[in-house]
Amino acid sequence: MSSIASTSARPSEDERTPDTDTLFLHGKHHADCGDPDLALVFFDQTIAARPDFAVGRNARGVVLARTGRTLEALADFEAAVSVKPNFADAWCNRGIVLWRLKQLEEAVTSYDMALQLCPAHSQALLSRGLVLLHLRRPEPALESFVRLLAAEPDHADAWVAHSAALKLLNRKKDSIESLRRALAAQPHHPRALTALCTSLLENGDAGQALQHLDRALALAPGSEALLTNRVIALQVLGRFREADKAYQDALEVLPDSPDLWFAYARFLMEDVKRPNEASAAFARVAVLRPDQPDIAGFVLHTKMQACDWTHLDAHITAVTEAIAAGHRAATPFVCLSLTQSAALHMRCALTALEGQYPNAFQAPWRPGRHERGPENGNRIRLAYVSADFRNHPTTHLLTELIESHDRARFEVIGVSIAPDDESAAGRRIRGAFDRYIDVGSLDDAETCDRLRSVGADIAIDLMGHTRLSRFALFMQRPAPIQVQYIGHPVFGARCMDYIIADRVVVPPEHETLLSDNIICLPDTMQVNDRRRPISAHTPTRLEAGLPEQGLVFCCFNASFKLTPTFFDIWMRLLRVVGGSVLWLLEDSPVISRNLRAEASARGVSPDRLVFAPRVQLPEHLARHRLADLFLDTLPVNACTTASDALWVGVPVVTCLGESFTARVCASLLNAIRLPELITRSLAEYEAVCLHLARSPQHLTELRRRLMQQRDTTPLFDSNRYRRHIESAYAMMWEQHENGQPPKSFSVPILA
Repeated sequence: MSSIASTSARPSEDERTPDTDTLFLHGKHHADCGDPDLALVFFDQTIAARPDFAVGRNARGVVLARTGRTLEALADFEAAVSVKPNFADAWCNRGIVLWRLKQLEEAVTSYDMALQLCPAHSQALLSRGLVLLHLRRPEPALESFVRLLAAEPDHADAWVAHSAALKLLNRKKDSIESLRRALAAQPHHPRALTALCTSLLENGDAGQALQHLDRALALAPGSEALLTNRVIALQVLGRFREADKAYQDALEVLPDSPDLWFAYARFLMEDVKRPNEASAAFARVAVLRPDQPDIAGFVLHTKMQACDWTHLDAHITAVTEAIAAGHRAATPFVCLSLTQSAALHMRCALTALEGQYPNAFQAPWRPGRHERGPENGNRIRLAYVSADFRNHPTTHLLTELIESHDRARFEVIGVSIAPDDESAAGRRIRGAFDRYIDVGSLDDAETCDRLRSVGADIAIDLMGHTRLSRFALFMQRPAPIQVQYIGHPVFGARCMDYIIADRVVVPPEHETLLSDNIICLPDTMQVNDRRRPISAHTPTRLEAGLPEQGLVFCCFNASFKLTPTFFDIWMRLLRVVGGSVLWLLEDSPVISRNLRAEASARGVSPDRLVFAPRVQLPEHLARHRLADLFLDTLPVNACTTASDALWVGVPVVTCLGESFTARVCASLLNAIRLPELITRSLAEYEAVCLHLARSPQHLTELRRRLMQQRDTTPLFDSNRYRRHIESAYAMMWEQHENGQPPKSFSVPILA
């Protein structure tokens, strides 16, 4: 907000008397010297001697405004312009206090009066533009700043405001240039430096942002915004060790900042996989800001990541009861791992949407044809939107589909909302699109405009509830049809027209729980890539850390999917099947330590748990050949990890759950025609696993069948899958072209 104008206006000849002039000058002197109380004494005497003294009224109003007596100040400014209607300073000051009183439209009118009287009045031009920015009217605001800068090209505050207006108009590069002009005029301008750092980060230029952040922090070492942005820049650059140190340094300066603690906790949980420390950091947030949304769920999720199962049932009960009561106790993604209840997942999603995106419940679909350029012909433009076109499970599943889409019927666009990597998987999928658009530096409005400009017919969100999702983008309707696919779906969001599923993950009885339009593919909703490379080198058991003899159970699911219930079953299997081991994924020493302690508590030697370090996908797939049986989990199934195992020939035993994420593995096994590996209870799950472990011939025959059926059944029939999902896209587009609103349908089996 603009500061109040000075008291420098002098009385005109017709206002001056010896007494008023002397009293006024004494008041002005004390005001300039920072003694408002004594200044008011003299200004009161001035006005008592001459009630119609406009300059005195204005001067007293300035002092009153500076001391927070806003309504009294407004009365003085109104008296001043009433006595002297051509008093531009008083009109400007009246606008400033009206702004403070949130009477914004009246403030603009007051600034306009000042500018009619004095078109180059710099304070009025700046203040008028700032109020218009506050009213989200960037074009007239920009006009004010342009007029001011034409007269005063080195006005740093005006350049900062000019930048803010350009940013609202989605002119990000011009906005950054304005901030550079501000710093050229005033190199140490704190707001210009802070805004430039933020803008560079948003524009994907973390390296430059970091340089300016170091300059800015030298001037304002305690700035929370600057300290936070510096850490974010280091994270974006992948300099995690430095980011960790920067977080710790920042928290020494601002130990009670819940925002910093929350960001640090997410960093510990997601980037450097230190779940114990993340849990403690989230707990600190809960103390500093008890009403922080989702905080109880985050504390619980990090404990589950660490496989710290102390009082786990009580913690889960507390969080799920809070979700059922309509509280934002956990994110929808975290909720998936707490319960199998599809109804509770829906409740959690709706609560999150209500809290974060109230417009998500509006029905934005409108009938009518979508205008497409002649260069597209009759092809449907598919825009796949993701942060994961890199070395990521989504890419590992999706790439062959992108490569093989029928280009006579579809144009395929990749829309990346996060930085790329240099992995082979990332290069392959990026090269598979007809067009690849990087919108990571654009905000939601700019990204929406970009998708509209390329004429996207169907926008396909691959993120759902996963990290880095840009759900708010889809609320702006970048495409006539919007679909959720692969990523954990955001149920209940009416801005999404369809969710791609199948009859296993969403059986008919579950549709009554959902308000969404479900597209059921005939085999399975999960895409697969037959061209995923597998290393030719299979490690020896010794190289993989496995014993030379004995059956190898494995589960390469993420640690938060492991639960005491299934771990109990697994330990009973190890006790009964002599010489067997359990092979798990190693993400953190804390996880290994906790799980070995849990094994010991169940009477199993800790060395019968073997942990596999993360390696590149070709090597990871190759080492699967050493495993005998993959053990699935609830309430969140194996997804990509199950596809990996089945592709290499490792049988997977699952237990059919209630919710979408508790049924994915059953969908995969159904599509590869191995229904006998889908169990319906924990007792049956344990019995099937034990039977296979005790029947080497049966297990060998099952593996032989699996490898044979891998090439003859729908799960890995990429061409069959492509034709079915293309049929789904064509059917939804035909509905749209006919002016029909979205509605659920099943895709027929194609010959």
